[in-house]
Amino acid sequence: MTNLNNIVSINVDETGQRIIEQFVEDICDKLMINETYFGNLISVVNGLFSLFIEYQPNTMLSISYYTDYQNITFVFKGVSRETSELLKMPADNLIKENSATILTVQNLTEDILVDENKLSIIFNIEAVNSDVYDRRKGLLIDYFQGSKIQNTINSHDHLSF
Repeated sequence: MTNLNNIVSINVDETGQRIIEQFVEDICDKLMINETYFGNLISVVNGLFSLFIEYQPNTMLSISYYTDYQNITFVFKGVSRETSELLKMPADNLIKENSATILTVQNLTEDILVDENKLSIIFNIEAVNSDVYDRRKGLLIDYFQGSKIQNTINSHDHLSF
């Protein structure tokens, strides 16, 4: 697990949103997380922050993270029970005003864990799925052991009809 500048504390108000966005940007830069994953992370964090502003304004939160380079988990401490319950609510029970935000959070995360005043959101940040990785690894091992790898069509081959 890796922690880089692991924790930031913010007040839930308009100034806190920029701080939390910068926190996510710094993490993505340090971990070299690509734009697609960055978009998911920032969308969820902004969605969560809008819920925090609505349901628990002017409270203090701390945000930390940890990663194993396959998943990244953001941990929010100081989250009210009301906010946590809202995020775990099934889609059919959502109130109309917050449904889009909550569905975004639920659909862009791998998991949402709630414990006391702590909320953990987990994202998969694996760049290549393990099947593709294993196949590529096997090809490289074969190559370095001197096995002959054949391409079915070379780029300079002419196709005849």
